[in-house]
Amino acid sequence: MADNYLEKKFEEYAAAKAGRRAPHRMSPAGNRQGVVEFKFPRRRVVVAVPDADAVIEAFCNAGCQVAFCGTDIDGGQAYAEAVGAQFNPVNEFCAETLCRAMSRVMKAWRDIEIVICTADMAPAITSHWRTLRSALPMEPDYGRVVVIGPETAEIPAIPNATVNAIVCRDIDNAVASACLFFALPECGAVSGQTISTL
Repeated sequence: MADNYLEKKFEEYAAAKAGRRAPHRMSPAGNRQGVVEFKFPRRRVVVAVPDADAVIEAFCNAGCQVAFCGTDIDGGQAYAEAVGAQFNPVNEFCAETLCRAMSRVMKAWRDIEIVICTADMAPAITSHWRTLRSALPMEPDYGRVVVIGPETAEIPAIPNATVNAIVCRDIDNAVASACLFFALPECGAVSGQTISTL
């Protein structure tokens, strides 16, 4: 009788163990193994790159306030509503129209903390951004410029801001991830670097 009792209890134990999920192993930081998570503070971001949907969505999903420029008014407005961003229509992607759009955003938001632009527009946009920020009552302590393009461009150093470049052929998730990386508060010491996704 004792043998049957022990056999039944062992079978019950084995069945319960088979149906039970193994506990997640945690790393010392508290994350599941193989997962790295960062706290990303809410930032105000302007994306002045055509067809940068992945970058816009990445910053919207991170909880940022995002404004982007585009020439397709109907499509841009519909996309902005779908992802939770602000659309700023421009006639063409030239430095003058992008700077005007950035001025409108700056007036509405009072500050722009992250600027993502193309390599050919970078000198004009960063200069304009710097002028807009110098008019603020307090000097900002955080700022990021991420330049996306097929080649690097000469970009002047900006006080209290980091300037980095991503060399790529297409705007995709890898570029969006690199933009998020450069925008992290922990990456304040990373400046003047170029990441190539070619």
